[in-house]
Parts: sequence; structure tokens; C-alpha cells
Amino acid sequence: MNAPPETRLGLKLHPERCTGCLSCLLACTLHHEGSCSVRWARLVVTDTWDGEAFEIDVCRHCEEAPCMAACEYGALFEREGIVALDRGSCTSCGACADACSYGAIFFDPEEEKALKCDLCGGVPRCVTYCETVALEFDAPDARFNGGRTEEAPRRLGWPS
Repeated sequence: MNAPPETRLGLKLHPERCTGCLSCLLACTLHHEGSCSVRWARLVVTDTWDGEAFEIDVCRHCEEAPCMAACEYGALFEREGIVALDRGSCTSCGACADACSYGAIFFDPEEEKALKCDLCGGVPRCVTYCETVALEFDAPDARFNGGRTEEAPRRLGWPS
């Protein structure tokens, strides 16, 4: 079922390089939605308020994805090492988001269907437009596999 670890690709994160410019979010929504609105982004940039770095919340395409196991409707499935989403099968129950330890499943503010990174079919636009190389398309870096923090920092680009 799962792609061998040496062939699994994803986003390698370098939050210390992130400036919070939101180019990644705009590129994501332009690719997926045809417009630039961070409300539909498949990743979130978070200000940690410590002056050190930003946090980047995005799907890690886990080998044993708890979001997939939590979805009783088959809306999440694996395709060539990518945890993919069939929005038509999504019931908006939120079980996938609750199961994701990275906080990387979001909801469409109008349809209330799940949104998550699909690596843009192999050419992640967030990586292409990140001028500081805070995101790379590569084997995910193990040091960012600790899951989300318990703090509730401000999410840039999202209405409060």
C-alpha cells in the first residue's frame, strides 16, 4: 500500500528561512482555486511571535496516515506515496483534521469540505514561489516530524 521510504517525497520545511510573505499560500490557491485567496490554501504560515521563525503547517503525507484511518468515508486515500483527498466523498465530519498531528487539514470556508496539500500533482507551487527556500520538494526532514505545538499562535492571512 505505501510507497517505499526511499521513494516517498514531500515538503522539507525550513521555518527559520520563512519571512511570512505568504507567497506560498497565494501560489497554492491560485493553482487550486484559480484565484489568490489564502482562505483556500492547503498550508498555513504561523507567526510564532518569538522573532525567531514562522511555523509552516502542511501535510507530511505520512506513511501510516492517521487522517486516512480516521476517515470512515474513504475521502482520504494513498496514491503513489501521496495522501490524496476526494472532496466529493468528504462529509465535513472533521475526523481527519482531529486525527492529524500536524494540523495540516483545513476546511473550505464556503463548502466546509476538507482541504489538504496534494503536492500539486508533483510540482508544488508553494516551493516554486518561495524565494527564501523555506519549502523544498524532497524527502521530508525527520526533525519536523514532532507534530503541532500546543500553543495557539496567530495564523497569518486568516481572519480572527
